[in-house]
Amino acid sequence: MKHRFFIDNRYLFLPEKNTVKDTITGKETTLNTPAARCLETLLLNRRLVTHDELYKSGWSDDEKEPAPNTLYQNILLIRKAFKEVSGTNQDYIITAPRKGFIFNKNSQVNVIKDQSNKSNTLADITMATPVASDTSEVKSSRVFSRFGFLKWRYFIPNLLFILSFLLLMLFIMNMTSKNKHAILSDNFTYYKELEGCKYYVNNNMTNNFIEKKTEISAIQALWGKVTENNISCSVYPIRYVTIFEHENTVRALACSQTGDSSAEQVCITIYKRGHL
Repeated sequence: MKHRFFIDNRYLFLPEKNTVKDTITGKETTLNTPAARCLETLLLNRRLVTHDELYKSGWSDDEKEPAPNTLYQNILLIRKAFKEVSGTNQDYIITAPRKGFIFNKNSQVNVIKDQSNKSNTLADITMATPVASDTSEVKSSRVFSRFGFLKWRYFIPNLLFILSFLLLMLFIMNMTSKNKHAILSDNFTYYKELEGCKYYVNNNMTNNFIEKKTEISAIQALWGKVTENNISCSVYPIRYVTIFEHENTVRALACSQTGDSSAEQVCITIYKRGHL
């Protein structure tokens, strides 16, 4: 069964064509197959999707295991595609550090299931074709009846979403005024600056990582992995690093600026495996 996705009553994603299209402006962009599969998985689940789940959906047919950074590169491609067709900086893919990704819960997603082999047009999605009638009057009344139904179908969820969003914002503002607890600031310690990037390490690593000055060879090797500058320090100058020595992995949250609650804060996740 094929699925098509109508996002925010405007953007049409067709997995079988790997395309994302703005149905108002007509602007369209094409994703590669793994990126399209990952986007389809995120839209179908509407929950936190783990790295492993996305790797399985995007690259299950590949004979070779994808590189560790392949998933993040494809997530960036999805973000870029939405930015191109929408002309905005809205982030439709939200990063859950060290866990996975989730499609923005503030976006409305309508899933259209199609059991036929023919691709639905925009008219098929937004309005069902009226049954042929012997009189134009009957045909016209059915069209307007269906149009009125669809109008209220989309208006009511949008109204509920706006009210829920306002209540959520009031709750967040109230909590922020009472609680200054900062997740990143409280759980990471500044370590050093290297090639334009400022590195902070997880407090759980402080004893082995700073006080012993990285004498442990395994940690030293993994540190070399995270400092490989594949992502520009000019765009993401702040790096929050957590090293899992026994798992032979290192994860870093690369952010555009310091702080926990800035509305302009943009972060991506870097995940690397070491070779010890």
